Amino acid sequence: MTKMKRLVVVILLVIGSSRCSLADKEQCGKQAGGALCLNQLCCSAWGFCGSTDIYCGEGCQSQCTGTNPPPPTPPSPPPPPPPRPPLPEEYLISRKDFNEMLKNRDDKRCEGKGFYTYEAFVEAAISFPKFGNEGYREDSKKRDIAAFFGQTSRETVANADFEDTTYPVEWGYCFVKQKNPSKNYCEPSSEFPCAFGKEYYGRGPFQIRGNELYGKCGKAIGVDLLNNPDLVATDPVISFKTAIWFWMTPPLPLYGQYLPSGHDVMAIIWTPSDLDLSLGRFPGYGMTTFVVTHALQIYDECGLGYITLPEYCRILFYGRYCDILGVDYGVSFGDEVSCMTSKTQFLVGST
Repeated sequence: MTKMKRLVVVILLVIGSSRCSLADKEQCGKQAGGALCLNQLCCSAWGFCGSTDIYCGEGCQSQCTGTNPPPPTPPSPPPPPPPRPPLPEEYLISRKDFNEMLKNRDDKRCEGKGFYTYEAFVEAAISFPKFGNEGYREDSKKRDIAAFFGQTSRETVANADFEDTTYPVEWGYCFVKQKNPSKNYCEPSSEFPCAFGKEYYGRGPFQIRGNELYGKCGKAIGVDLLNNPDLVATDPVISFKTAIWFWMTPPLPLYGQYLPSGHDVMAIIWTPSDLDLSLGRFPGYGMTTFVVTHALQIYDECGLGYITLPEYCRILFYGRYCDILGVDYGVSFGDEVSCMTSKTQFLVGST
């Protein structure tokens, strides 16, 4: 065989092999005895099955509408969450009493003007069902509320240089942010490390401060306060939640010894041991001052043998709120309203 003949044979073999790889035996139509394509595909003029215009267009023999399967139906969007039940018109205390207790909170000179609303308080308080609702004495439940507002009012009281604040106990809840913080209150912590660029000075009714306190509180109420500490000063519901959490939660032990929460003291859940009594720590509002000041690292109000001016302000707030809520101060059955006898080294025994 000449070289030219061999070349022709090779070319023909290649062409034949290529044709076999590109097209199988006819599948449908007259080329296949009138067979129909599976899956409703179009039968082209050349007897092959498909779904594009080449198959379903000009010359199509059967099932020429094509059967591109319709796109899958997108999943239905998740149902919206059920609407929250409406807030009760009144909860724990009436709107009238709330406004009377915090009568000057919306004064134009108050930084917190318009922030501390009754609705925000109610929404936050509902998240803590034991707040103002625990204890075997009905009057102690109201004193729990009076004590909470007494302590928080002291932390947010108006500037002394306001012209008409000669009666300061009408000026609680005037401020939201700590006035002139001297530092950012960021301390080393493995569990609640400070977020970059964030400051943890006092905010809200209790002026909580420090990354540890922001971290623990945020974890408890389900809000990332480490990365968003300003929420305590911009969201009134969150702000009230931080304060009620602080009131309901025992602070860190002092010298390894148990401390009750302010709520446990006022709800008569905490019972002092003999050692507590011997060291001047008695049931009543004064004990809550000791607990609150310890938790906020304020060490110059209690245990000095006399009532300091800041503590006196706390007592005046508490007394005014008890009067509005129609309960006595608790002294009739042995409560102490002052912490002046409480020793510096707190060795409280748990119940």
